[in-house]
Amino acid sequence: MKEHTEKSISKILSTTLQSKDFPALLIKAEIMIESDPLSFEGHIIRGYANSNMGKIEDALIDYDRAIGLNANCKEPYLFRSHVKAELQDYMGAVNDYNKALEIDPEFVKAYTSRASAKRALRLNKEAVKDFDKVLELDPTSYNSYHNRGIAKLESNDYLGAIEDLTRAISLEPHTSFLYLCRGVAKANLEDSEGAIKDFDQTILIDPNEPQAYFRMGREKIKLQLFDSAVKDFDKVIELDPNYKDIYINSAFVKMCTGDLEGAASDFSKVDLTAMSTGMPDINMMPDRNNPEYLKNAERIIAKNLENASYEIQQSIAEAATKAGKVDINDFRTGLN
Repeated sequence: MKEHTEKSISKILSTTLQSKDFPALLIKAEIMIESDPLSFEGHIIRGYANSNMGKIEDALIDYDRAIGLNANCKEPYLFRSHVKAELQDYMGAVNDYNKALEIDPEFVKAYTSRASAKRALRLNKEAVKDFDKVLELDPTSYNSYHNRGIAKLESNDYLGAIEDLTRAISLEPHTSFLYLCRGVAKANLEDSEGAIKDFDQTILIDPNEPQAYFRMGREKIKLQLFDSAVKDFDKVIELDPNYKDIYINSAFVKMCTGDLEGAASDFSKVDLTAMSTGMPDINMMPDRNNPEYLKNAERIIAKNLENASYEIQQSIAEAATKAGKVDINDFRTGLN
């Protein structure tokens, strides 16, 4: 029985995974099931065809029936888990991948897919373990180095992320996203110069990636390369005028260059109620010899905080005051 099942599965895979004519596959499966309602192959083929034609619930029914007919085959669990993941039932998908791996502990596809589902559940450290197993079974797997690097980045293992992403880059040197992610890891390790090099390489491969310009501008602020950062943020606005946090950063860096008029214009476009962690570091602001500079800067900030929440107003004001850049009382005056 087991030998027959393995041959059947091999036939199913060679038929379904190579064919993109899903309506034809569906017709074939219907004929098989009409001839034999207990056709294991027929239910898997019909489930596969339905899932690729957007009939997700029908696909689940067929995979359930296939598993009911033979619960000792790994492939129906794998196919059903893919459908569950598509429905964002990631825990259900993980359970199916677990079952497939009980049947075949060296099932690489199940480890890879389970890792993706765990990432969706923000179980990044668990995902890393699955990618470890994949690389143990296949040390040349580019996708595993790539995805393990991302999982490590998301779990704040920046050195580990850099190591994996560097290995992935050695295998696929023309993938811009790898350089972008490695740059983020380097930025989190305060290696601004290294991060900028990776963001530059990202842009060399994909000149229309706003995130690379944005992140590069943020690192240049740390190095007090304000004029260059202005150009990076201008490019972000050109590519995506709605990019999150771009105007608060652009306004900030223009203040640093003394372009208070440009800063005021950018501040007027800031949605302070929707700001994320992209708030620039007030401590990066250079002191100016002109005593009017900071006074004007304070009022520009205060004027454009009117629609922000009290918490945002206070956090910005307190940060700036702590840095010795402004007087919090001037903020309060400007807000009243």
